[in-house]
Amino acid sequence: MSDTKIVIDVAAEDSAAASRLALDLADTLKEVEGVLEADRTKSRDDTMDLGHTVEIVIQSGAMLALARGVATWLGHRKKASLTVRTHDKTGSVELTAEDIGADGLERIVEQLIKRT
Repeated sequence: MSDTKIVIDVAAEDSAAASRLALDLADTLKEVEGVLEADRTKSRDDTMDLGHTVEIVIQSGAMLALARGVATWLGHRKKASLTVRTHDKTGSVELTAEDIGADGLERIVEQLIKRT
């Protein structure tokens, strides 16, 4: 089985807040078991700012642990919304979570796992 790459875009009330939240999310996810990489990346090539995008690489089978990590993080930050993108053997998946709450996000990701 292979590693999976997931991209999360963080949105907040302004760009500076989104950047801070993305950095915090990346740092939090680095501690999740099965996460091989979690780093902020540029959202746009025409800016110096690392932006509000987090690229994550997880080991096979670590999706639920990642979902729980993101859900816990999101549960403490009511002002953030996330767009999660990944590509697998069945195609591309994009999920946007706004005011969804940690439990709702975890249930959605569990459903995504079942389809892969």
